[in-house]
Amino acid sequence: MEQLDILGVSAKCSVFSLAQSQDFGGSSPKPPLRIGDLLVRLDGVRQQIDPWSNIETFINKCKDIGLSGVDKPFYEAWMASLPPESSFMVPDTLHGIHKMVYDHILQWMLSLVGKKEFDYRLSILQPMVGIRSWPQGISTLKQLTGRDHRAISRLIVAVAEENTRKSAFKAIRLLLEFLAMAQCSFFTEASIRALKEKLDDFHDIKADILLSGGRKSKGPWSSVDEDFGIAKLEAFLSFPRLIVEMGALYQYTTQGTEHCHVPFVRTPF
Repeated sequence: MEQLDILGVSAKCSVFSLAQSQDFGGSSPKPPLRIGDLLVRLDGVRQQIDPWSNIETFINKCKDIGLSGVDKPFYEAWMASLPPESSFMVPDTLHGIHKMVYDHILQWMLSLVGKKEFDYRLSILQPMVGIRSWPQGISTLKQLTGRDHRAISRLIVAVAEENTRKSAFKAIRLLLEFLAMAQCSFFTEASIRALKEKLDDFHDIKADILLSGGRKSKGPWSSVDEDFGIAKLEAFLSFPRLIVEMGALYQYTTQGTEHCHVPFVRTPF
């Protein structure tokens, strides 16, 4: 949500591309979202409607073209140093990758294996120094840290493999491998190509997760892409391009600032 607010785009749009909510489950990347594109759209609305005299109409018009209704985005003052074809929004590995594992991939695994069985398998793992243990399982946990999310992503493949339908498990494993590769600190043309291939392979067989009961369909008439309409999943399509433009993604994370909630929340403002 913070990224949407910063850019001034509506909740049903991507912050990395021109994709909208109906495109979130697709396998083909949309054209990148550029600063110039946003400002051109905003200028068109401002020329038609004065936000200071008719704010409600202005906001509604903005939402029709994928904007949130902010009439003076802060980056408009940066245009002398920010070319219109540039994009300054990058994925946040904490929310974009680690939270994806917990919010979606883990839930697919729990549906395929069963919560009770999954928790039991985690609880009997031999405790090891430096590795997070889960003596009570994880299906009932609500508040987790970024470190917990990373620990879960390392274990769920081994814990769930035996009981999971092979085709569905393969799709989930491909997505986890993609996320692991996306966090590398160094990339070459070959590794970026391999990263894209992992995601393409996942999209080719993601329907097996639906057929196996890992994810619920939105309805009898919905397509596979509509059933996988996840904003984070759409963002993955932009990872190869963003790595080339912005560098390795591991450096972009809000984990440090999010951790500040722990010590500072105890001290009243």
